[in-house]
Amino acid sequence: MYSKMRKKCIAYISALCMLISGVPVSGAIPEMKTISIPAAADVSDNSLTYQMYSDYVEIVDCNTSEPEVTVPAEINGVPVTSIGAGAFADCSKLISVTLPDSITTIGNEAFSGCSKLVFLDIPEHVVTIGNGAFRNCALTSAEIPADTQYIGNEAFYGCTHLTAIKTADGNQSYTSKDGVLYNKDMTVLIQYPSAKSAASYTVADGTEEITSGALKDCPSLTKITVPSSVKRIGKEAFANCIGLEEVNLPSSMESIGSYAFYECTALKSVTIPEGIQEIDVYTFSGCTELTAVSLPDTVTAIGRYAFYQCLNLNQIALSENVNKIEAAAFQECVSLENITLPAALSSIAERAFYRCEALSSIEIPDNVTSISEYAFDSCTGLKTVIIGDGVKYIRDWAFGSCENITSLELGNRVSYIGVNAFFSNSSLQEITIPESVTFLDNDAFWGCSSLKEITLPKNVINIGSNTFGGCTNLSC
Repeated sequence: MYSKMRKKCIAYISALCMLISGVPVSGAIPEMKTISIPAAADVSDNSLTYQMYSDYVEIVDCNTSEPEVTVPAEINGVPVTSIGAGAFADCSKLISVTLPDSITTIGNEAFSGCSKLVFLDIPEHVVTIGNGAFRNCALTSAEIPADTQYIGNEAFYGCTHLTAIKTADGNQSYTSKDGVLYNKDMTVLIQYPSAKSAASYTVADGTEEITSGALKDCPSLTKITVPSSVKRIGKEAFANCIGLEEVNLPSSMESIGSYAFYECTALKSVTIPEGIQEIDVYTFSGCTELTAVSLPDTVTAIGRYAFYQCLNLNQIALSENVNKIEAAAFQECVSLENITLPAALSSIAERAFYRCEALSSIEIPDNVTSISEYAFDSCTGLKTVIIGDGVKYIRDWAFGSCENITSLELGNRVSYIGVNAFFSNSSLQEITIPESVTFLDNDAFWGCSSLKEITLPKNVINIGSNTFGGCTNLSC
């Protein structure tokens, strides 16, 4: 049921995209039929669903559980020219598909999720191969025909057995070098085969862009050399390259996409070149062996989960121009010992430094107005916290479970201290709450069992329930 619904969704979305992009779509409602296709000698009871138009037929679904399927060249005298979006998606028992030479279009995700599909030759007159057309198939090789003019994003993504992608002589849009697929003028690297056995790879000189997922899931690669011509690295470009230890990023770089180095678990250090303005979401997330990162002055923002679970990251120097640290940017960087927050910083999002257990001190700059929920929660190594004079709001659990804080200095503009903001700061012995504070929320200092003295300002208008609950040494 799920597979059927998914196929329909893919088909509907693809049709909508055609309408939006101005691609002609027949005004008449096509006739929907199911036919039984005569099987090869060792296969029986194959059936395909198709849509018949006035001058062509599109295969829209495959209802077979058989390992082999042969698509006919024509049905009722009308040529079969298209494999529709998701037509064979998730046909998990399919091993071999024979397509006729009449096929000109292979739609988005047409064979996506055919995890056992090994044998399929792309017919020589295919002009278009859609996004994710062969995603997560078991193909070992592929050849792009001479007539092919368009290959969509991640067409061969997740083909973990693919050793080479070739292009036919005469193709005017694409070329292959050593089994790696590029556009014709080799300015765009499209796909590096996941099962290619080489330990190192040098991207071709003149390449300007490495597309989304181009080298994703290439476990054999330990070193990638990027030429000075490269300007853009796409989303997930090197993600899950679990053996990658070394990659150079040239000074020509203009952008690095989200998830670009996601879970490159062997990567130890990286230098971000001048010109990069943002470390995008999940860029280095899960790089568990990464110990050091050098950021240029051009970086102004650290995106969500950018360094999430970089377990061995112990040093990173933020540029003085960083003004935004987004949610969970350094969450669970358990080896990070110190970090200097730049004066330009205006916001610290939720969980930004959650469970940075080795962090021993932190000073919040005056330009920050709010410390978000769980921002430093469970930073068990924190001993000294200085909160700048610009901070107005210390949100819920901002410094919760920071059991080793002994020195806490609040800025003179703090007006709100949230729920469990300093929960179980059990080493904290004294605190002066500034005159600017008007609202202490529930359990704000709950479990601060060493707290002996606290000075409350006269302007406080609300003290929540159990604000000082569990402060067993606090004398009234």
